[in-house]
Amino acid sequence: MDSSLQARVFNKQVGYAKKGMAAAIAAGALWGLNGVLLGFVFHFDPFLTVVSVLVTSIVQAGLHDGFAAIWVILYNLKNGKIKEYARTLSTRPGKIICIGGICGGPLAMTGYVLGINLAGAAYAMPISALCPCVGAFLAAVFLKERIQPRVWVGIILAVAGAIIVSYVPPEGADPANFYLGIALATLATLGWGIEGALGSYGLDLVDPNLATGVKYLSSFVVYIVVVIPLCGGLPFLFQAVMSMNAMALLAIAAITGAGCYIFWYKALNMTGVSRTMALNDTYVLWGLVFTALFSAVGLMEFSFTPNLVIGALIVVVGVILVVAKPSDLITVRNN
Repeated sequence: MDSSLQARVFNKQVGYAKKGMAAAIAAGALWGLNGVLLGFVFHFDPFLTVVSVLVTSIVQAGLHDGFAAIWVILYNLKNGKIKEYARTLSTRPGKIICIGGICGGPLAMTGYVLGINLAGAAYAMPISALCPCVGAFLAAVFLKERIQPRVWVGIILAVAGAIIVSYVPPEGADPANFYLGIALATLATLGWGIEGALGSYGLDLVDPNLATGVKYLSSFVVYIVVVIPLCGGLPFLFQAVMSMNAMALLAIAAITGAGCYIFWYKALNMTGVSRTMALNDTYVLWGLVFTALFSAVGLMEFSFTPNLVIGALIVVVGVILVVAKPSDLITVRNN
């Protein structure tokens, strides 16, 4: 191969990887916006007036995943992939993605929404971002992978950042609700850590867009058939779907959630796992950015505290060290 052809091939590969990095950043931005929008839903009737935060959060999370499943089905229908759902669900990788979707939905998403509603989106996001640390521990325990010194440093930093974020409640917050929200947000850390470990296997053999659809569909089915009835949430579910404002906002939030996963899976294929995970976890910072923007235009009231900003930055740095070597994030030549 002559040098000019090699250069063209190399430049094409680099361009492809950079587009993947842009997709990973887009995924992070959309998930940051998603968390802020989910926090808004709690300010609309009937979510605002119901006493049980548990029931409202479960219904809110279930409806979010239901809307996301619908959006992805429409997206796959447009791309001619709708017939592949049945085939995917009949395969072993498809079933594993279903299990991952349940861990990432009824377990993780419920904990995440509870954390948002009790502690605030800006505080729940840094806690939920610790899921790569859980993934590292799971890989060490079940796959016998050795945790490198860099990863240990990252885990320590991420946990320290989470402690800084959650150590002092924001002004005006109820301390009991705040700390309960922080504790429940750790369910997202656990659920998404398990989902990531399972999804990495399933994605090797399943189209990313179909995997997103299967994930949200399986999550929604479990919410509707099992979780919401068990928590006594069916009456509130019927009440909630009658609220046009709340449903419209949940539908918009679901677009950002579905879009995040589509960009996430696209980035995995284009730029590699390490860069994708590192860039996607900037959703913690994007959440702060969108919170600041919405606060500036009067859509919400929020005052930033030093421990929130400093802790969130430390969490992001720690998570990046867990998932990738810093040098791998700078150069795209070898990935």
